[in-house]
Amino acid sequence: MELLYYPFICGLIILMALFVIGPVFLLLKRVSLDGKEFKRHWVTYTLLFLSGALSPIVVLPLEILATNVFKPDETTISGAFIDAFFVAALVEESVKYAILACFVLSCKFLTRYSRCVAFAAFISLGFAFVENAFYVFSGGDSVQTAFFRAITSIPGHFIDSIFMGYFLALAILGKTKGINILRTTNAFAEASSQRKDNLWKYLFYSFMAPFAAHGVYDFLIMALNTDATWGGMGFLVWLWLLITGFKLSLHCCDLAKLKDEKLKEKAKQERDERRGIHYY
Repeated sequence: MELLYYPFICGLIILMALFVIGPVFLLLKRVSLDGKEFKRHWVTYTLLFLSGALSPIVVLPLEILATNVFKPDETTISGAFIDAFFVAALVEESVKYAILACFVLSCKFLTRYSRCVAFAAFISLGFAFVENAFYVFSGGDSVQTAFFRAITSIPGHFIDSIFMGYFLALAILGKTKGINILRTTNAFAEASSQRKDNLWKYLFYSFMAPFAAHGVYDFLIMALNTDATWGGMGFLVWLWLLITGFKLSLHCCDLAKLKDEKLKEKAKQERDERRGIHYY
């Protein structure tokens, strides 16, 4: 009997590991620009992923602090709302945003919209990988937990990261009267005075969009523990929002790549014009 038991346990562990690693790998492949891109900047992308993976060291004490400050009662709708938005979403997205901002402001090769999106995804999926590994390998119904989180939680973090990276790219990669705000001293001061509305609008969206998406995701799940009727309706809404959000995030990835192509075409035209080649 024991001869059958150990292979079965090993098989379950391998299956759970695949549920944790597989979705992360597939989503990272989705945002990766190309093989040459990763090989050229593999150190940066590795650091991004590791930064996200290590971020729970900061997130956990901050969530404990937020819980002690807000004291949410998870058995009520209002308590679930506070816990979802002001404990989980606020802390986790703030930490991920801070990590992304540090990399973005120090990066010398951030010249593509899709690269900024990839930066955000690597950080967020690094966090999701560690979080899911903790829930899966410390829980009771590990296989069910692994499967459920593989198709919900990891895509949820992916959605948040794409919104964050896309809107941040719109904010920082724009040009103001010929000035690239990433390449200029006091960039944000100059850009804010010349294209104030767009810069600060997109910076606002780059945090509020993932914060709202994360908060709604957690709130509708937590609502299941408060009231059966509300929880049932909330689950259907949550499922629809998850699918819609995932489709929208993929659309943002495609938009970022399309903007990159337009940047390449514009740069090519500028080079040709300097050489005396004109387009009609």
